[in-house]
Amino acid sequence: MTPLDSALALTRGSPLGPIAFLSQLNPRNGIYTAVGYSSEENKRVIGQVKCVQGRRSAQLTFVTPHSASNSSILPVLLEGLAYQAGQWGACSLLAEVDERDALFEDLRRAGFVVYGWQKIFSLPFRGGIDYHQPGLWQFAPPEAEHEIRHLYQSLVPPLMQAADPLPKGRLYGLIHHESQQLMGYMESIYGPEGIYLLPLIHPDVENVKLMLSNLEGYLSPLLGRKVYLAVRSHQAWLEIALDDVVELISSRQALMVKHLASFQRVAVANAHLAMIEESHAKASTPILKNFTNRIK
Repeated sequence: MTPLDSALALTRGSPLGPIAFLSQLNPRNGIYTAVGYSSEENKRVIGQVKCVQGRRSAQLTFVTPHSASNSSILPVLLEGLAYQAGQWGACSLLAEVDERDALFEDLRRAGFVVYGWQKIFSLPFRGGIDYHQPGLWQFAPPEAEHEIRHLYQSLVPPLMQAADPLPKGRLYGLIHHESQQLMGYMESIYGPEGIYLLPLIHPDVENVKLMLSNLEGYLSPLLGRKVYLAVRSHQAWLEIALDDVVELISSRQALMVKHLASFQRVAVANAHLAMIEESHAKASTPILKNFTNRIK
């Protein structure tokens, strides 16, 4: 164990009862749960980090109890979680927290910085499978990956791209075309209690309300789960367009990141260019002299 592990008394697979399912505590699933204990304060603080295969970023899923804010053990716990994320190969650790929560300042002091904002909305879906207008969405085929990445680079600010880039490899989600151009991509995360949607929609789409109302058929069966839509700061225009369609269920949340790796620009030599630059022309017999010798 490292000194950091000893100080935190980090335990893998600690039984948390109702806090999380036992399967969510298995580090083999890319989930790490840590318990920090302070003998001086006689307080335990529990935190969890999740790393999804194919993503460069890990996610801080929870810190409990809420009274852990301002605890002396909390910064050490956060550092331990970041350390584990780095061991798994993550380049950054992400967190989503209410801007009015005391944990917001704790995260800042622990090295997290804000890279964006978001609000969470609830969609009024009931599990129907009726498509009001077929063809608005389709499941992304492998050949659509280039278009999706181009849309992402066009709409997402560089600061957010550096913190939370698209995963490597195949992209699964729903896509929307208009005039044979990709105008929307909907990433979906399925859980036992709900479905979390992260939209990436171009401002030039013709009817955003119609697009979202047709999502229900592609997400079914809902199995009683609620559908949530995360609208981030670079897509804030959706809030006005969907004002009478969705229901706000959270105040503004800060999207925070702790970078675990330093990005440096390194010059990469071009072998072909170097070959050209280092080569020198060899002196040869002038054409005129060669011609004179032939006459003689």
